[in-house]
Amino acid sequence: MLQEFHFPAHLKNIGNYAFEDANLDNLILPQELVTIGVNAFNLNSRVEVVAIPASVTTIGSGAFNNMPHIKTVTVERVVPPSLGTNGFNSFTYAAASLQVPLEATHSYKTAPEWSNFQYINDGPTGIVSPDCTDEKSADVEYDLQGRPVNRHTTGIVVNPATRTKRIIR
Repeated sequence: MLQEFHFPAHLKNIGNYAFEDANLDNLILPQELVTIGVNAFNLNSRVEVVAIPASVTTIGSGAFNNMPHIKTVTVERVVPPSLGTNGFNSFTYAAASLQVPLEATHSYKTAPEWSNFQYINDGPTGIVSPDCTDEKSADVEYDLQGRPVNRHTTGIVVNPATRTKRIIR
């Protein structure tokens, strides 16, 4: 059982099925990596964080599939790398946070496969640091989707100025 692997610093390519079902705990990819092959890390179910360096241009189909515990995927590249079909697990698309350069948010939200992520540059609450610099906005509360609360709102709301939560019925 391979729990940890230190990639050579100048590694350019990770081949197809290279670390499939290797039981890795962590993925720290080298900064000069260019391609990640088909199913390269498939079935490494203990991995929780994936950081993809800016040098990566191509990620093969199923490269990070069957990895249901991924919580955060960080991609440093401004232009979305080509991502093959089912590059990540459906659980990852639904629950993990995809962190990309801020100026690239729209590109990832519209790119094939990357657009499957529900949370791009925001967490599962959907609240992205509302501006609370003036008195008026400091009194506004937000629901868990980051929408301002009105008198018809029900559910859990968050006041970003005080970071308090309350239930409205």
